[in-house]
Amino acid sequence: MIKLTSTVKKYGALIVCLFACSVFFSACDNSKEEIPDISQVPEIDVEVVKMEEEIVAPKSKAAIEQFLKEHPAVAEKYFKRKLFPSDSLLVSNIYRFVSDVHTDTLLTDTRKVFSDFDEIEKEFEQAFRFVKYYFPDFKPPKIYTNISGFGAFGFGQDIFLTEDFIVIGLDYFSGPSATYFPPDTPGYILSRYKPEYIVASTLMFLSSKYNNYDYQDKTLLADMIFYGKAYEFTDRMLPYTPDTIIAGYTSEELGLCNTFQDIIWARFVEDNLFYETGEQIKSKYVGERPTVPEIADRCPGRVGRWLGWQIVERFMQEQEETSLKQMMQMSDAKKIFQQSRYKPVRGGT
Repeated sequence: MIKLTSTVKKYGALIVCLFACSVFFSACDNSKEEIPDISQVPEIDVEVVKMEEEIVAPKSKAAIEQFLKEHPAVAEKYFKRKLFPSDSLLVSNIYRFVSDVHTDTLLTDTRKVFSDFDEIEKEFEQAFRFVKYYFPDFKPPKIYTNISGFGAFGFGQDIFLTEDFIVIGLDYFSGPSATYFPPDTPGYILSRYKPEYIVASTLMFLSSKYNNYDYQDKTLLADMIFYGKAYEFTDRMLPYTPDTIIAGYTSEELGLCNTFQDIIWARFVEDNLFYETGEQIKSKYVGERPTVPEIADRCPGRVGRWLGWQIVERFMQEQEETSLKQMMQMSDAKKIFQQSRYKPVRGGT
């Protein structure tokens, strides 16, 4: 049974009665807005470069030198060429990584998990067509895969994004069967480091290119709407992907949010959280935490981001004349909030 804070204890009996069935149905309800027809959008040939096979597997300084020569943008931005007095020192640093004994294990693990990258590549291709549909000027970036030793050698992260290319750290997304895991990463975050999260996580990063934000607005509401817009963007580009993947929640967590969103809403309203500017308080609701006990002992972390998504979704329903592109360009979080007319009811929006 969920242990709730003062505002929501009065709902306790009803929660017990509804919990078993409502969580199930809410988590399974993956209804989407009407999916647009992208048949007129030309097919996109996503170029994937397997960096781990070109510079890690050979264990050769010559192979590293050749790769850096052929991919100068990656050398500059990903491998941070400017931090090294000479290219030979950069090559030596990369070689130190590829010749490390632990790197062999990372390579073996990622080869097992990602022996067939075709499905992920197809998912990227379709997602990029949707981006092109909504944002015609979009130019698909080249995709590089790599292993980095979790950044221990000064380069690499889970997803590295630039205007022209993306680098995906496969060692981060190898899942529970991997030998090594990102250090100092709690289990509730590790649960999202699986292959099925790669494309959604990348699209979430990519959304920042289109997500206009008022940096003078320090309120929690501004953060909530920013994340809500990012979720909505990702959802539109991946219309066949479950909401659990988009939000990074388990089915149970998403079910709890959907079923008891009126209770979540009540806490935000009663505590005047929307216009809170304190960083410590804001981080409780949009930062990484296993739960938000200020609302309920099993309320999922990042619930403010999820609530921001509900507000943005309602805004798009209420303001039908506003396109996704126009909404993403709106920087006035308060305006989106007010025009959404969002007010939840038990078990749904």
